[in-house]
Amino acid sequence: MSSYKSVIKNVGLLSSAKIIFLALSVIRNKFTAVWLGADGMGIMSMFNAILSPATTLADMGVSTSAVRNIASSKDDYETARQVKAIQTFYVLSLLLTISIMVLLAGFLKRRMLTDSLGTWTVYALAFVAAFSVLSNFFNSVLQAKGKIAKLVTAQLYSTIIGSVFTLVIIYFFRIDGIVWGLLVGAMIGLPIGWYFFNKLHIPKVEISAKDSISIIKDLLLTGGLVTLAGFSATMCIVFAKVFLLNHLGLKVVGFYEVSVAFSNIYIGMILQSMGTDFFPRLCQVVGQPRQMYQLVNEQMEIGLLFATIGVDICLIIAPTLLITLYNSEFIAATDMLRWQCVGVGLRVLGYPLGYLLMAQRRNIAYFCLQLSFWCSYYLAITGGVRFFGMKFIGIDYIFAYAIYLCFGYILAYKTGLRPTPLLKKVFIFSLSSQFILLLSVFLLPPPYSYLVASIFYIYVLWKADQILKLHFEINLMANLRIMLSRIRLRIFKHDNSE
Repeated sequence: MSSYKSVIKNVGLLSSAKIIFLALSVIRNKFTAVWLGADGMGIMSMFNAILSPATTLADMGVSTSAVRNIASSKDDYETARQVKAIQTFYVLSLLLTISIMVLLAGFLKRRMLTDSLGTWTVYALAFVAAFSVLSNFFNSVLQAKGKIAKLVTAQLYSTIIGSVFTLVIIYFFRIDGIVWGLLVGAMIGLPIGWYFFNKLHIPKVEISAKDSISIIKDLLLTGGLVTLAGFSATMCIVFAKVFLLNHLGLKVVGFYEVSVAFSNIYIGMILQSMGTDFFPRLCQVVGQPRQMYQLVNEQMEIGLLFATIGVDICLIIAPTLLITLYNSEFIAATDMLRWQCVGVGLRVLGYPLGYLLMAQRRNIAYFCLQLSFWCSYYLAITGGVRFFGMKFIGIDYIFAYAIYLCFGYILAYKTGLRPTPLLKKVFIFSLSSQFILLLSVFLLPPPYSYLVASIFYIYVLWKADQILKLHFEINLMANLRIMLSRIRLRIFKHDNSE
C-alpha cells in the first residue's frame, strides 16, 4: 500500500510549523541585516562556523542513532534503558566539549573572529553548543516515539520565544548582542524540550555501568561515523568561509551565508518535515526490502515535485527576495542564490539515500558518501573562486551534489534500489523547468525575462498539479481553494460577530 497519504499527513503538520519558522527566520534576518549590514551577517556566519563543529563533536551522531534504536525498541523497558544510557553519554560529552572550547578560546578567536570581539565570545559559544545539543536530544526522543505533534509544539515555542529575545538583544547591543542572542535562544529551548520530553512518561530504570557502555558503544558505532561525516561537512564549510574571508572579504562571507541560508529554507523545510517521519518508519521496515525501497522512492518522488515548485519561483524572484528580506546591499548575491537553489533542489534526491544507508547499518558506506560530497564541494568552491571569482559560488554546490547522487545511487543500486518510472518522469520535469527558467533570467533583459519566466512558471504549476492528481491522488488546486474558502468564512464570521 502506498504511503503517500501518510507522508502528506505528517509533512502537512510539520510544514505548517516550518512555515512559521520560515516567517520568523525572515523577520530575524531582515532586522539583523538592517541593523548590522553584511559585515554583521559575516560575523554571524563565523559564529556558526565555530558552533557547527562543536555541536557535531559533542553529539557524536548519537541523536541520529538514538532515533533508530528507540524506534526499533521492543517495549518501554528497552526504550528507558536506551534513554538512560544516552543521558549519561551527553553529561560526559558536554562537559568535555565545554572544557575543550574554553582551552581553545584564544586560538579560535585569533583565527576566526575579528579583533573587536573578545575571547569571552568563545566561552559563550561553548554553552550555546551544549544547550543546543541537549535540546536536540529531547527532540530526537520525541521523533523516535512518533510524537510529531509534541515535537512540533516544542520547536514552535522554542523558536518563537527565542527569536523575540534574540532580536531585542541584537537591537540594544548590536554586534556584541549576536552571541548573547544565540545563548539566550539556546537556553530557552532547553526547559521547553525537557517539558515535552517528560510528557512521554518514560519509566525510570536502573542500568549498570557495563550495560550503559554496551548501549553507548552500539550508538557510537553508527553515530561515530555519522559524526565523522558531519565533522568533515562542518570543517569543509569552516574552511570554505575562511577561504572566502581571505580571498574576497567579510562582505562576501555575508553574501555566502545569506545565499546558503535562504536557499536551504524551503528545501530544508521539506527535508526536515519528511525526514522527521521518514527515518523512524524506514528503520521499522529495514528487514523488508520491497517496502523499504518503495518508501525511499515515494519520498524522492513527492519531495522532488514539491521542491521544484519552490526552487522555480526562487529562480525568478531571487533579486526581489534579497532586497525585501535583507537590503539592497545583498543584490550582489542574486546569481549566487539562483545557482545555490538549483543545487539544494538536488538534496531532495540525496537525503533518502543517506538515511537508507544508516537504516541498513552500512556505516562506512554512509561515511564515504558524505565525505565524497564535502570534499568535492570544498575543491569546487576553492578552485572555482580562484579561476572565476565570486560568480562561481553556488555552481560548486551543483557540482558536488551531482557527484553525491551518482555515488549514492551506485551504493544503493547494489542492494536492490531501482528508480521508478514516476521518479524518472518527475526528475526530467524538474531539471528541464529549471534549465528553461535559468535561460530566461540570464539571457533576456528585464522586464521580458520576468514576463517569460512567470508565464512558464504558471505552466510548471499546472503540470505539477496534473502529476499530483494522476499519481499521488492529491488535488493541489482544490486543496488551496478549500483553504482559502475556510479563511474567507472565518473572516466573514468574525466581521458578523462584530
